[in-house]
Amino acid sequence: MKLLRPETSLPGLVPKYPTTVKSVPYSEFLSRINSNQVRKVQVDGVHVMFNLKSGAKNVHDGEVLG
Repeated sequence: MKLLRPETSLPGLVPKYPTTVKSVPYSEFLSRINSNQVRKVQVDGVHVMFNLKSGAKNVHDGEVLG
């Protein structure tokens, strides 16, 4: 089994949209959750990574460092 880093794509797979990771305060993450703007959340140890829904303002995926 080979583990891939989040910024690494699978061979032959072309991403539809470029991925941008931006560190944001935890309070902004909670605000986005409360306003139902988050599409997907991934937790990896101390990192919380999330993707926003397509209609969210300031569409940037974020990462909260713990």
